[in-house]
Amino acid sequence: MHWRDMPALSTFLSQEIWAGNYWGREGALALNKRYERLWAKMYPCESEVLAQEQSRRSSLYYSAAGNARARWKREIRPIWLFRGVRCLIRARYCSDAAERVVGLEGMTVDQLDVRQSVLRKTFGKKKALACIEEALSRNKGEIKPHSRALLLLGKIELSGTFSPTLAEEIRSVASKISKENPRQAVRLFRGLGRLWMKWQCAGCPVTAVNDPRSHFMIGYKLALQAGADDQIKKIKAEARSVGILLQV
Repeated sequence: MHWRDMPALSTFLSQEIWAGNYWGREGALALNKRYERLWAKMYPCESEVLAQEQSRRSSLYYSAAGNARARWKREIRPIWLFRGVRCLIRARYCSDAAERVVGLEGMTVDQLDVRQSVLRKTFGKKKALACIEEALSRNKGEIKPHSRALLLLGKIELSGTFSPTLAEEIRSVASKISKENPRQAVRLFRGLGRLWMKWQCAGCPVTAVNDPRSHFMIGYKLALQAGADDQIKKIKAEARSVGILLQV
């Protein structure tokens, strides 16, 4: 593929990720290798550019790890466990590389969000909290509503102290963006379902407001409408792991 096809390849790669097509010769991970070769020819070795590319790779591997984990829960095949762990290791490697290049202060809010997500899954909770605090300290104009909500989700999960006020803020953002940005809304409702389930397991009563099933179901329906097959697999796996079966 010629370098002039790079924008088209980037767009197609993004579509494959949201569709959950990571595996095989034409999957997102294979396409990413082509993208990396083209990227190396086109872009200079500047700090900000390198950090952005390493963060992009980290996000891809982290998402692929989540897809493998969902398949492992459904099929219980060792190959998916192996692929998930391998992708997480690669995600951490790329994430560490991004921070080494520009430091936390030099990373964008989106890059910090990717890094905290990876760190929380790879035994780096203290560093993850530092990423979240750094991102939330930025000017409001730098933080998209859904990015702030995702960071708050991470903060709640790391702290272990549930905050109904923050959960309501996250739910409000998820509801507001559900039409214009349904894919990100799915991630938020999925996270809320996870949080409310932990809250319920801690002995808190279930109400219409904090019912984890309702949040998982809203996210599931949005994922179906958006054709986000990757999110469909992940939200069904998370719900199934706590005894909730999602069907329309």
